[in-house]
Amino acid sequence: MTMNKITKEEAFAKHSFGEAEKHWVKKAIHIDWENLDDTFSQLLSDLLGRDIRAESKRQEYYYWQIGFRGENISPGILTEDELNAIFDAVDLDLDERERMRGEPGYDYDYPGYEIGELPEELCCKLMNELLPFTLSVTKADDEGVWFIS
Repeated sequence: MTMNKITKEEAFAKHSFGEAEKHWVKKAIHIDWENLDDTFSQLLSDLLGRDIRAESKRQEYYYWQIGFRGENISPGILTEDELNAIFDAVDLDLDERERMRGEPGYDYDYPGYEIGELPEELCCKLMNELLPFTLSVTKADDEGVWFIS
């Protein structure tokens, strides 16, 4: 499936939790795993201009991250250029980019290494663009993730 790439502003605005939720969401919102998968799938598809199927995963008690699934992502990975596009979307500086590259999920032994997961910190930066408040912390549970100001 070929998709048109849109600007980061258009992608974030399209998937924002927006004004309707601001009246009842003041400091926290809980998003279940399925909705988190859908949100990241749609957002990343729009940012990268191709069909991406994201899969949120709980890691070690309260932590979480985003992985990828499906044969459309050859096989379940992002390219370095796509990772840089995500970094650009959340305005990461050079130090932040290097720190993110040191997270688990990157295969440095593979030529032109490819990315199999987005770490929680990067996922939080993406979510911070969508939430009606400034994100301070997240907490994963059996049903999904709490995003807390």
